[in-house]
Amino acid sequence: MAFHLSSTKVSLPSHAGQLRTNLTTLPNELLLLISKQTRRQRDLNSFARSNKRLYALLNPQLYQQDVKYGGCRALWLATLQANIGMAQHSLNAGADVNIVHWGTHRRTPLLTAVRECCDNWGKKMSSIHRGVDLDKVDVKTWLEKQSNYIRFLVSRGADIHYKEPGRKDFAFRYAGLRAQIEVMRILLDAGADPNVSMDAAEGVRNMGETLAHSLIYRLVYPISSRYKPDYLKALQVLLEYGADLNARDKRGATPLNWAVDVRDDAEAGISVEERIKLLIEHGADVNAKDNQGRTPLSIALSRKPPHELLVKVLLENGADISLRSDEVSGNHG
Repeated sequence: MAFHLSSTKVSLPSHAGQLRTNLTTLPNELLLLISKQTRRQRDLNSFARSNKRLYALLNPQLYQQDVKYGGCRALWLATLQANIGMAQHSLNAGADVNIVHWGTHRRTPLLTAVRECCDNWGKKMSSIHRGVDLDKVDVKTWLEKQSNYIRFLVSRGADIHYKEPGRKDFAFRYAGLRAQIEVMRILLDAGADPNVSMDAAEGVRNMGETLAHSLIYRLVYPISSRYKPDYLKALQVLLEYGADLNARDKRGATPLNWAVDVRDDAEAGISVEERIKLLIEHGADVNAKDNQGRTPLSIALSRKPPHELLVKVLLENGADISLRSDEVSGNHG
């Protein structure tokens, strides 16, 4: 171990243990002076771990040096471990809560934390779905830890709107498409827009859709076939926070247009009729026309064969038969 005192390099001799003991008898002011002249992180870390007194005294200095010379590695490690205590020390030492990782993916700690939470939760649920015996209590505790860490970053000023360059990935989109309910709520409470466009983000149809559009689609076409997140619950959360069900994609289609057009799948967990009723109950315009003049009713009638029950539900909820476009044939998917 070597200490750098000004320009003088002091290498500990063979009796380093005795010298270390002698150093620890020095007053705090001198120990702090020595630590500030110690440039190598491992040297300072070794010195701080000599005993409890040095650790308590020098721990803040370790984090400060990591911020200054180490690229805030402590904050990244804390993020991967959802360790609030470590992140707190790093931020208090001057780490930028919105620092962008210098690696392949230009992500902030918040975006990294959200992805870690969603991806690992999906893996755990897929394992349970396959019959792997995981302790559900431990899984719940793990999720609470992840959510609390994300909430902590937000409380410290993390930018919830940051988009990863190139992929255009952002925290709310990632949590929403994976129906990570608690994370969605944290971000919505912090100001995430329930009507933000998903356009150009990875994993969407790139049609200028909102998250409500995407969730309607995911109810039938989930991201994973092994484990199906609760997309219906995610949609209900969006509605709770004021999602605009008359928002339109690039083709003028509303979420209701999408709901009518996707196939009915028994494995979706909710029938197409129930999806339609849910949207209409929350303000969806049953007669909304897309850019081609098609209404939900005309789309339902154009299905081959026409979806009679769906047509019945639309008519019962105010669909205007006179708005039907006879020029329309086939689905708009």
